[in-house]
Amino acid sequence: MQVGTSYRNILQISLPIIIGSLSQALLNIIDTAFLGRVDEVTLAAGAIGSTFYLIFSLVVMAMALGSQIIIARRAGEGNNFEIGKTFNQANYLLFAFSILLYVIMILLAKPLMKAIISNHEVYLKSIDFLNYRSFGVFFVSIATSFRALYVGISKTRIITYVTLSMSVFNGVFDYLLIFGHGPFPVMGIKGAALASSLAEALACLVFIGFTRIKHDFRKFSIFKISKPDYSVIGNIIKLSYPSVFQYFLSIICWFTFFIIIEKRGQDMLAASNVIRSVLMLLMFPAWGFAATANTMVSNLLGQNRPEELFNVVKKIILLNYIWVLLLLPLLVFFPEFLLRIITNEQSIIDVSVNSMYVVFFALVVFTFAANYVHALQGTGDTKTAFLIELFALIVYLIYAVGVSVFLKSSLEVIWFAEVIYWLIIGLLSYLRMKSGKWSKITV
Repeated sequence: MQVGTSYRNILQISLPIIIGSLSQALLNIIDTAFLGRVDEVTLAAGAIGSTFYLIFSLVVMAMALGSQIIIARRAGEGNNFEIGKTFNQANYLLFAFSILLYVIMILLAKPLMKAIISNHEVYLKSIDFLNYRSFGVFFVSIATSFRALYVGISKTRIITYVTLSMSVFNGVFDYLLIFGHGPFPVMGIKGAALASSLAEALACLVFIGFTRIKHDFRKFSIFKISKPDYSVIGNIIKLSYPSVFQYFLSIICWFTFFIIIEKRGQDMLAASNVIRSVLMLLMFPAWGFAATANTMVSNLLGQNRPEELFNVVKKIILLNYIWVLLLLPLLVFFPEFLLRIITNEQSIIDVSVNSMYVVFFALVVFTFAANYVHALQGTGDTKTAFLIELFALIVYLIYAVGVSVFLKSSLEVIWFAEVIYWLIIGLLSYLRMKSGKWSKITV
């Protein structure tokens, strides 16, 4: 479990995570495709409901980051007992946290949806969706805990199996429950929500089954029932809570960014939704490499090899840039091709096309920044990572408001906010890593 730093080692860890990220993107596409064949109101309600649910599932994932960092550090030290102990205690924490989030979701859903949705029918269907989708947060907490374990010990292949199986399950359940095939009733948007929650539940079973059958979990004492150890739980929270705030603020600012654009007109908002979809699709490999940077940095520190950190991060970034270079011809010479994956509306494509060049610059900067900020988190310096993010978000919103509201700039100028945002994060994360101040942090 002590990782090497060769390109082969990096790809062995990162590729399954990347494939898993692609599978998650496909899952969303499958849901959208099925709901789009019901009616426009159902599609709109599904988009709103799923976005609301995504906020809570991402916060659960952020809370698991602390256990991933600790597990990777103990893996580097070769301390199997502490790996299992951290995993077991993280399950207590994440399940309790998911209960809290579930209650908040139930209490907030109706008043919040009523406040932001003007179409009453869309409002009612959004609530129908969330009534069946909300309990999925419990399964997310379990799956996220397993993901943190396997990324932490650098055994990431299982993540590919789980996410691909989840996509298959979701597609089958969507087909059966939305349209009511066989003995199943026609459930519409309720069926889509139930299908996704059931797919997450089955993904948890795949994680548990694989761990029992394929992995030697006995040496970690995984699944061993023990009392909550509040010192371990407290250490996980100490590392995780800055990331929880970081994820939450990012989502809020992302939402605010679109509210700002909405003031410029429906066409710019529609185009921005398309640009966002393309950008997220192109970013998924970078998130896989960034997760690899996080766990490899923590593992190397556990091996007492801090002198190798910058070398391994540079290798990860180089591999990541190969992906960016492969995209260069598409983004520069065939931007309309990428846009047509999301929409066939020529008017929206015309408004969006110039922003695709900005998307390329954003990818170039994002690749550098995402890997360094995740490497910084891997050292345990999650508080500084949060402060860097907070500063970048403030500049991001000030720029967006200035060029959109006051200067009335074109869409591509507004979207240049993404470049500025990631440039700040990348530069400050790199400087913090170079300072070596993170070396004083004990994990």
